[in-house]
Amino acid sequence: PAERRGRRCAEALLEEVQVDFQRAMNRITFDLHVLASSEDDPLHRDLREASEQSPMASAVCWPPTPEGPTPPPRQGLVQIPAHGFAETFSGLCFSALQIRPE
Repeated sequence: PAERRGRRCAEALLEEVQVDFQRAMNRITFDLHVLASSEDDPLHRDLREASEQSPMASAVCWPPTPEGPTPPPRQGLVQIPAHGFAETFSGLCFSALQIRPE
């Protein structure tokens, strides 16, 4: 009985999360559709103002940058400054492994 009740609670919670996600995705899709329509479209004219003020659409639609998109790096390497590996490793071993002479 207790296991069934816990399972029902989990299923109800999961269903609530799924409904909230579906509503959010529908709102984002709707706002983007309204914003992509032409300015003089009579069906979307009144909805445009509400869609422009929507936090969902503003989170998805970023204003274009004046320079355009930045090109991706040629290689996926992160440059790190030169450092002494032996000292760094020794310090890591001392602090992580708590090495003590016996």
